Amino acid sequence: SDVCSSDLELITVCDMRLISLPLEDGRAYSWGEGSSGELGLGRSVQMRQMPTLLESVQEEPIEAVSAGDNHTLLLTRRGGILSFGVSSRR
Repeated sequence: SDVCSSDLELITVCDMRLISLPLEDGRAYSWGEGSSGELGLGRSVQMRQMPTLLESVQEEPIEAVSAGDNHTLLLTRRGGILSFGVSSRR
């Protein structure tokens, strides 16, 4: 479905170069620039100019999104946390 023409409510937008958002129906979309997998669309996808459904998390309704320089975190409605991008510890 096309999020640009949808009448669903936008809940969250993160970061200036990476945008991930959950909609009120629990679906999550991502777009922008992400060279470390932080778009949630696989490491080979480094740029999306249009909102793209995060098909890998469709079975888990998303409540909230948070993003940093190289990562994205998704909070599910059941309280789980999903992450994409750089995960190395310092």
